[in-house]
Amino acid sequence: MDDIVRRVVPDRVSRDLQATTENMLPARVHRGGGVFVESQLALGIEPALTLDWSVTPSYFAKGFTLMIFRSLSGFSPEKYPEDLNQHGQLIIETTRNDSYHTRPEEGTHYFTFLLHKRGFLGLSERMEIVRFSETVPSAKVGIGRIKDKIELQSMLRRHALDDIEHEAKLYEAELRLIRSRENLDKSRTPTPRKASTGDDILNGEIAAIDSILETFVAKREKLKALKRDPRFKKLSPTERKAIIDAIEERLDAAEITARREMRGS
Repeated sequence: MDDIVRRVVPDRVSRDLQATTENMLPARVHRGGGVFVESQLALGIEPALTLDWSVTPSYFAKGFTLMIFRSLSGFSPEKYPEDLNQHGQLIIETTRNDSYHTRPEEGTHYFTFLLHKRGFLGLSERMEIVRFSETVPSAKVGIGRIKDKIELQSMLRRHALDDIEHEAKLYEAELRLIRSRENLDKSRTPTPRKASTGDDILNGEIAAIDSILETFVAKREKLKALKRDPRFKKLSPTERKAIIDAIEERLDAAEITARREMRGS
């Protein structure tokens, strides 16, 4: 077994594992004798498996070696066979605590952690063993989880936008109500006869300026209230910009003036 290559984790695998953190299943703990193992499977298009182990320090100090085997056909019928290869393929041989990252293929993987020490003159052996299996589902399961997550996020965004759009419509209705009350008050109040046509033009321009001013004030207050809205804060920068652009368009002073003139206000 001297030709076993010690495990090296590629940088690409580490980066990929970080990207699958959100799809991690709960960690499982396995123990036996002085060996403690934690396994955690991440589902996705390419499932990932992480194995972390620790051994009671006194074992390594006494010359024990941890040997890790993997099999795709099952556990060895004998827990302590004379031929250790019956446990499967030897993938790691180490004398320290560490972790192992892999991209397992679909199916059930059988792991055997064997704490091994050969006796005096190689005549006898002492062992501690931990065995467990991990079942890797098909890629369809991971893809389904990703699709469900994307759909949920999309629904949440639509819900937030609907709430903001509803509130914007309420503000518009409130503005229309204010205008209607102003028009009603004007209709009930006798309008004094203007001294000249020049005064009518001047008063009309002043009223138009007042309307523009009210529009700018209403838009500023709406934008200020919107930035304090917790629903708005949860939106992405693109979605926030879309809402602000909609408010800018709907409460544009020139646009409102043009609509009022078309309605005969």
